Amino acid sequence: MDNPQLHVKREKNNKIHCGYRGEATRTFFHFHSLLELYLVDEGEVDVWINEHYRRMRSGELAISLSYDAHRYEPVGEAKCTVLIAPVCNYKEFNGKKLASPFVDAPELFNGISKCCEMIVKQKNSLITDGCVSVALGLLLQSIDLTDTLMVSERDSITQALLYLNDHFRDDITLVSTASALGFNASYLSRNFKETLGIGFNQYVAMIRLREAVRLLEKGEPVSYCVYESGFRSERTFYRVFKSEFDCTPKQYVERMRE
Repeated sequence: MDNPQLHVKREKNNKIHCGYRGEATRTFFHFHSLLELYLVDEGEVDVWINEHYRRMRSGELAISLSYDAHRYEPVGEAKCTVLIAPVCNYKEFNGKKLASPFVDAPELFNGISKCCEMIVKQKNSLITDGCVSVALGLLLQSIDLTDTLMVSERDSITQALLYLNDHFRDDITLVSTASALGFNASYLSRNFKETLGIGFNQYVAMIRLREAVRLLEKGEPVSYCVYESGFRSERTFYRVFKSEFDCTPKQYVERMRE
């Protein structure tokens, strides 16, 4: 499934995270409101960020801003450094977008890498905050940002995504979700589409389908998976499933076993 999903753990944690020269691993296609820098230290990694793709090599840097859908897949063995920070703490990046998320600038790469090394070695909150500020300051000198969402609009999308993650099994609609969060339905619909690139109903169907697949892979009966994942009818479930996987749930399970 290529549709991106909210990285709920990352979103709820909403804290600085730094991994320095660790083993590169495959990730699912996901997004969150935090800013993420991905540095390839050794080897090669296939990287997707929104509509952009690149096979990144040692010394190259990728940037995912708020709600940029991204995925990483190493080509063989590879090492990477990852720096993640709440964008709300760095107003220069609030509601911004990039023409290209990939940067090939050795001095910038080395500067950010040294900041990440110090964060991991020192493990001091003041040093961490200072190093992140330095890393992002270096980044700002090398990239061009354009405006997209206001801070209030970004926050409303975050609230909606977390609400849907907790309530997708319920009989929710755009109107009921907007009402629960205190938003205008048209406002929420427009911002949802502009930020994520898919409509509200499509996103809800997607997260319900992911839950249904998780249950199928555990060996649960199809009828149980349908209603436990929030679908209101088996007909709707089969239609959405066939559209996504080009097979029936039964065929999917058979392929999985094979």
